[in-house]
Amino acid sequence: MHWWFSDVSINKRVVIITELKYASKDVPAGADNDWAQIYKFENDWFIIEKLDNRKIKVSLKANPDAAAREMSFGATVGNAGAGITILQAGKK
Repeated sequence: MHWWFSDVSINKRVVIITELKYASKDVPAGADNDWAQIYKFENDWFIIEKLDNRKIKVSLKANPDAAAREMSFGATVGNAGAGITILQAGKK
């Protein structure tokens, strides 16, 4: 089953594709949003990559700030999906 990313947010703010660095492929059949073509996206502190239809690779840089930071995204197929949230503690 082919799935795609959806609903990406950083520190509780929804982002659009053009705000991130990203890599794309062919759009899966049935996909109905701009995130469907994306298999990898990143900003200055994380990289999220769809390795295949069963695996996601998450890479985080160390958080040098005292405040925690958060990013979340959906993994969607058809009209079903799951949300994933990553919370990275701040420097102590």
